[in-house]
Amino acid sequence: MHSLYQQQIMDHYHFPRHKGILEGEGCVCSQQANPSCGDQITVYLHVKDDKVHDAKFTGTGCILSLAAADMLIEHIQGASIEDLKKITPDSIKKMIGIEVGPTRIKCILLPLQAVQKLYA
Repeated sequence: MHSLYQQQIMDHYHFPRHKGILEGEGCVCSQQANPSCGDQITVYLHVKDDKVHDAKFTGTGCILSLAAADMLIEHIQGASIEDLKKITPDSIKKMIGIEVGPTRIKCILLPLQAVQKLYA
């Protein structure tokens, strides 16, 4: 089962489904960086009527931070702002599906921090 999650992470890293920029009315963005490792993620949301109509991300970083960003963006498509506020670090850990150590936890939480910065 562990290798299945590793394959999923590699797939999201090599073939991101939600990489890009959103601009225009109703679009907001938030950038988050991890200075200790150099990872940087920007999350773009198109929000209308308190609902995420589209979401994208850009960034540079390790496999885990970029895969987590793509997986999180996929998860929040169509979500309400209230749903965004309910996403926890445990939600991201579950989404990733593998155990990560204390230094790598910052990598997978980076995209969530960018989203939370918008709606804290």
